[in-house]
Amino acid sequence: MVGRDADRERLRRTYRSLGLGELVAAVVFTVVALRWMGLGADRATSAALWSALVPLLVILVQAGAYWLVARNWVIKGEMPSGLARLYQAFRVIDLVLLAAGLVGVLIWRPADLLGTAGDSDHLADRSGRVHQLLRDATRLPAQSVVRRGWSARHAALDARRHV
Repeated sequence: MVGRDADRERLRRTYRSLGLGELVAAVVFTVVALRWMGLGADRATSAALWSALVPLLVILVQAGAYWLVARNWVIKGEMPSGLARLYQAFRVIDLVLLAAGLVGVLIWRPADLLGTAGDSDHLADRSGRVHQLLRDATRLPAQSVVRRGWSARHAALDARRHV
């Protein structure tokens, strides 16, 4: 039992570190963006920045909250079913947010994203990166824990693989 308690406390510290790291990253991105805008960014650039940044901030806060709340059931039990359903919904919501952010960037700063008109190589490279981002967004390690019936032990093993 003592070993199990030690493992649980070690994982709880790891989860706290992951959760706080995600939240600190969200704060840092926000502060840097606000400071950068204070340097005289034009309206279109600001709109493009926030179109790209808001989905990232939402996902960082979701992830931070997940890791902090997961400390409650690590090794002891399973993720509560209501929370599992919420994070399943976040998978869809996050993809919609990412797509909306991309649309916002395309509307406000298309030349920065797409390069010069007729630069098809640049456009292909960017669209490939967007495809990879959306594909990877559906495979977030924290979100794999959402599967109903997954024990906290499996979640901890999954988390260790991605840390």
